[in-house]
Amino acid sequence: MIVLAGATLSGAVDPLNIPLKKLLSSPNDKAKVVFEIPIEVKILDVSKDFDWYKVNISFKLGPFEQSHTGWVKIPFDEILLAHQ
Repeated sequence: MIVLAGATLSGAVDPLNIPLKKLLSSPNDKAKVVFEIPIEVKILDVSKDFDWYKVNISFKLGPFEQSHTGWVKIPFDEILLAHQ
């Protein structure tokens, strides 16, 4: 779990700009970093039913850069119901 937020030029926080850079050992800001993620994953948009998320994944390797944008289904409502 990562709690990072990006800021816009106006100083307002964009709730969808969540760069995922660290994999932590537990869901806690003070947890041990298990892995530094060498790619950038950003949530760009979310569908009206909150099941689909538009993400951008990019990484650099030397002078080469790859970037891919697409939609991924994350059914949080089903996940939350399964954990109750």
